[in-house]
Amino acid sequence: MFRHAIFLFLFLFFVPTIWAQTTYQKKKTSVQLAHDNKGKEAEFTATDKGNFKVKLFSTAPPKINKTHHWFLQIIDENSAFVNFGNVTVNGYHKNDKNKKFNYFNQVTKLCSEGKYVIGFVKVKDVGSWVLDITIDNFGKKDSITLEKLVTE
Repeated sequence: MFRHAIFLFLFLFFVPTIWAQTTYQKKKTSVQLAHDNKGKEAEFTATDKGNFKVKLFSTAPPKINKTHHWFLQIIDENSAFVNFGNVTVNGYHKNDKNKKFNYFNQVTKLCSEGKYVIGFVKVKDVGSWVLDITIDNFGKKDSITLEKLVTE
């Protein structure tokens, strides 16, 4: 009888917990997806002076008139992650420099694997958007111009 009581207790305690863990999986946020994105050396573009290499990516295709996040991953010339640099971005439409991002937050450090988020970017037009990026990592400065295509 005592064994049955223990078995019943274990069944009532563990089965709902295991069932809940296997059936309910939270959808990952865009920041969590960005952390999952592992950059390959070939995907990076060297900055103007060659002090850094930068990868620009998003976790979902950007759409016009919708806010989304773009991410940067930065490594130095020794392929070490640049986690605490100061990064600034100036974004505009390739065909018209007067068309700028409607709204975006300052670049935020994710402090992991050299990743930064350009948060809440919102654009009005399809086409190539140019990002003039400036990086300052403890006095070592460099810049790069990258493009991001927005198709819908």
